[in-house]
Amino acid sequence: MLGNERECRGIPDNDTKQPSPSIARRLNSRLSARTDGTKQEIHPAGRKQQQQRQRQQRRQQQQRRTDKAERRSGQTPTVPGPDSSGPGIVGFEAREGAAARVGPSMEETEPPGGALRRLPWLVATSQLLGLLCVALGAVWTAYFRGGFAWEGDLLFNVHPLCMVIGMVFLYGEAILIFRIFRNEVKKSVKIIHGIVHVGALIAAIIGLVAVFDFHQTKGFPHLYSLHSWCGLGVVILYFVQWLLGFGFFLFPRAAPESRSAYRSIHTFFGLALFVLSVATATMGLTEKLIYAIGDRYGEYPAEGILANCLGLALIGFGAAVAYVVTRDEWRYRRHDGEEAPLSLHFQRFSDERAD
Repeated sequence: MLGNERECRGIPDNDTKQPSPSIARRLNSRLSARTDGTKQEIHPAGRKQQQQRQRQQRRQQQQRRTDKAERRSGQTPTVPGPDSSGPGIVGFEAREGAAARVGPSMEETEPPGGALRRLPWLVATSQLLGLLCVALGAVWTAYFRGGFAWEGDLLFNVHPLCMVIGMVFLYGEAILIFRIFRNEVKKSVKIIHGIVHVGALIAAIIGLVAVFDFHQTKGFPHLYSLHSWCGLGVVILYFVQWLLGFGFFLFPRAAPESRSAYRSIHTFFGLALFVLSVATATMGLTEKLIYAIGDRYGEYPAEGILANCLGLALIGFGAAVAYVVTRDEWRYRRHDGEEAPLSLHFQRFSDERAD
């Protein structure tokens, strides 16, 4: 009634405010969408985005649990996983904010340019020394010791060559994997690391079987020298180290707190066993030379000089690997979500395939 009276008298209605043009357009678009007559169903693309957001939330929860475990163990937490801006996309602002909250760590800060430029040269030097070890070992056993066979006196020659290939060269390569591929996704680097260790273990087992069969055939006593004690101990501890690494990191069944606590132990014993393996190889090389050439060793024979060069190459390769691995500025750079178990990555992959 009052409104009609105002209209009849020509009085403007100032009590009702007109909406702004932007709000009006928004209301009109909503009204047209409601009166369009189409069914309000979720589009398949929208459903897929919703599932991706749910998986992203699960990844963030896993990352928060891992960060909490690392804080309890005294380590710097990793940068959180991807934000909600999109599946599998991490914004620069999110990484900057996370770095500002947790502070820069040794594995997250980029080393100076000079340090990074030295890394490829040192890695290349280690590779040349490692290949030199294999080449000198093959020449020594094939040319000076008569070759290889799985019976008779030549059976022993399988032992030194397999041990140099497995417990020195491949062992060092497996350690360097985390420096050579320091910018790659860690789950892929873990798989390569484990596969190379398996190759080293297979070569070591072949070498052990060869030397035990040789001693059994010749009637020699087993495990009487320091070289044999150290060698067998290194192989056993190496296998235990591989099993623990497989269980903790590759397909982990341990809690995040246990993985964080064991990481430093795994790194230390891995390098310590590598150094002991190099030392055991040089001991066995000297022992074999004394038995093979005897008094002629002091006359500088060609075999003795070549074997001494092999020993120097073994020591140089071990020193190069140890130097590269112990430098903090060349450590593996952590990526978003990398601390999740590999089994969880496979579960995500199966979820994505199911979607």
